[in-house]
Amino acid sequence: MQVTVTIQQQTMLRSYKYRLYPVEQQEVRKRTLALLCDLYNELREEKVEKYKKDKITLTKTELRRIALEKRCSSEELTQVHSQVVQNVSDRVTSAFKNFFEKPSQLELNETKSNELLLHHHLRTHFPSHVQHKCLPDLQE
Repeated sequence: MQVTVTIQQQTMLRSYKYRLYPVEQQEVRKRTLALLCDLYNELREEKVEKYKKDKITLTKTELRRIALEKRCSSEELTQVHSQVVQNVSDRVTSAFKNFFEKPSQLELNETKSNELLLHHHLRTHFPSHVQHKCLPDLQE
């Protein structure tokens, strides 16, 4: 009498979890970015408060001066290069400028769709061989 034993191979999946800890230089960068983010928010708030209080907008130069004063008064910000601090104030200025002067993407899309509607209306109501003095010459 013979006994046949069949053994099935089972595959075992293993998973590994690794935990990475930041090195000291990465911690310094993280802290610097947090300081610059706080400075940006302070400058932005100061610009808004100045306008609400005196109806005067702070210029790029004035914001740079304020940022450098904050750098001198803060122990942690003195570790950051002065040009970086000035760049933060420049970003505040450009953010306000872009917000108030540039049209939003929604406005641009509405303008384009209105121009297309006007173009379609003019093409359907006026023959292409007739050019009226008041109508612009539309290119297809």
